[in-house]
Amino acid sequence: MEIFRRTVYGAYLQTCMLMRLPFQLVPSTTLNEKFSIQQTAVLGVNETPAMRYLAIGIGGHRSKKGADNIDLIETIQHETDDASCYRPLPFVLRPIDSDITSTERDRYALRRIENHGGIDYAAYYLRRLDMTNVVPKMQQTETNGGVSNTTDFIPNSDQLNPVPPPIVTGGVTTVTGDFLSAVARLQVNFDRFDATEILNAAVVIYGSEDYAFISEMALCSGVDRSVTVTDPNGTSLTYNEVVAVQINTHISTMQPMKSQRDGFTATLDVGATEPLFNLTP
Repeated sequence: MEIFRRTVYGAYLQTCMLMRLPFQLVPSTTLNEKFSIQQTAVLGVNETPAMRYLAIGIGGHRSKKGADNIDLIETIQHETDDASCYRPLPFVLRPIDSDITSTERDRYALRRIENHGGIDYAAYYLRRLDMTNVVPKMQQTETNGGVSNTTDFIPNSDQLNPVPPPIVTGGVTTVTGDFLSAVARLQVNFDRFDATEILNAAVVIYGSEDYAFISEMALCSGVDRSVTVTDPNGTSLTYNEVVAVQINTHISTMQPMKSQRDGFTATLDVGATEPLFNLTP
């Protein structure tokens, strides 16, 4: 179950990119500002954010009573202007003296120091997405008798020579159930390492693995930037951070990590869809 809600921030970035207009980073829209991580960083003249990151949270659901007083889980959808998850959860939360390795750190970003129970932890609130096998394509979906079939859309000379539809007196434009899509299928793999670290983060913050219930994900845009920080223990650390992080799309999901210790895979169709219309009497 995935419910997508695109944000105005992603739409603004897309508009700037399509028209090759300057992208202006607006205050109160970045996760950097929310978490106080490189929040004063500015973009260079030739730097444009890209949607290559993922954030997670545990606030996208609530319980309600169903028939026979059965407890049910209800999805809480996001608004188009929501610039953060309801309850963000770090992918990794380690004591700074046993932080993840530099190789493991390449996978994550939005690192900050948090104190829980008198102990300083390194928290990572963003994960880089693997785009290696992601291929954008155009597709056509046709619906017949309530059954949908999706195939690759291959334009031909008809698209270069469109014919105006006939005029129908009293005609009504209706949606046919067929549509065209520009889509890039993205597989987000949460492996055993991810599951273990998320469960550990829930225990440190909330005291129980039960809180590692991922009910919201967010596709984010940003720009990689090498930074150097000094931890409370005096250790100087240089790593690849992400600046100008904005949520482009909120995704409602239901992933209880306590019962998925080996991880899970979420398949996301990223893109845009336009319906095909039909003029009928």
